[in-house]
Formats: sequence, structure tokens, C-alpha cells
Amino acid sequence: MTETSEIADEYQRRLDTAVALMQAATPDAEDVKRLVEYEALDAHIVAVAGHAKETAPKAAAAMLANCGINQRIRGRFEPAETNTTNALAIKEAVYGPDHHEVAATLGNLGNIQQQLGRLEEAESTQRRALAIKEAVYGPDHHEVAVTLTNLGSIQRQRGETEQAVATVQRAHDIFVRTFGLDHPHTRQTARILADYG
Repeated sequence: MTETSEIADEYQRRLDTAVALMQAATPDAEDVKRLVEYEALDAHIVAVAGHAKETAPKAAAAMLANCGINQRIRGRFEPAETNTTNALAIKEAVYGPDHHEVAATLGNLGNIQQQLGRLEEAESTQRRALAIKEAVYGPDHHEVAVTLTNLGSIQRQRGETEQAVATVQRAHDIFVRTFGLDHPHTRQTARILADYG
């Protein structure tokens, strides 16, 4: 083994360790109890993901996507958009453009775009996510309903109340069939419809 290959092997071992540490430190991007911890790790997550995207692209994409979700929750929309867009590019390269992982990241990106007030772009992003989910899961899957709820929110914000009601009603009907009337998703869409009406 040459000195160059030993250095490369050691670099890869350290990178694998860094990836494992970042994943262990950030198991749930939506854990609001750990927002301060996540904020302290943002730069580290981005740096490790940047190094890992060639040798561990799935892990890099997952780290960037989770970082984006957490930044969105904290109201840091610009870095959230950057990290989510980077995660999306990696996922499209790894999984292809019509994979459920791509759809999940598109949904998060659409939420960020909505928060930034770019409603037309947000709607287009959510519609792409919806098309992928319908193709992958079928038209009556709860993941489809999640995206329909997001799309309805954008339509409502654009003043398209009639469309928003129809979109969220479809989501509600899917949740009722899938989870029943007492599930949190079903109750949430029922509250949204009541608010719209």
C-alpha cells in the first residue's frame, strides 16, 4: 500500500466517522426541543455533507435535507433553501428524478418557497412532488394527502379559496379512509377546512 492510498483510506475512515457522528447527533430534524443543538451543528453538517457527497451521497443528501427542515422550523429560510436545493440535486442524481425521496425533498422545498413568499414557484414545486407521489404510491396514499394539504395552503394564500377547499377536501378524504376520523392528520385537515369555510 502506498503512502497516498494510506492517506486516502485514513481520510475516508475519518469522513465515515464524521458522517456517523452528524447522523447520530441529528436523528430528528423536527425535534423542536433540540433546536439550539441543531443550530450549533449547521455549519458542521454542511461541511461533512460537502465532503461526503462523492463517497456517501445518500447520507450527504439526508443530512442536508434534515438541516434544511430544521432551519425552516427555526425561520432561517435562505440557508434552508440552499441546503434543501443541494439535497435535492444529490437525490436526483442518486435516485433519479421520479423517486419518493426526491418528492419528499421537493415538498420541503415548496414549503420553504412558500415561506419566502414565492407562491407560484412553491405551487409548481408542490405539484411536481404530488405527481411523483401519485405515480409512486397511487392517488389515495397518505403521502399524497400530505402534499395536497401543502398545495391547498399555497392556493389559499394566493386567494384561490375554492381550489384550496377542493384540494384540502381531497387530502381530508384520503386521511379519513387511511387513518380514520381521530388521527391527527385527519383532525388537522378538518380544522383547515373549517377555517376556509
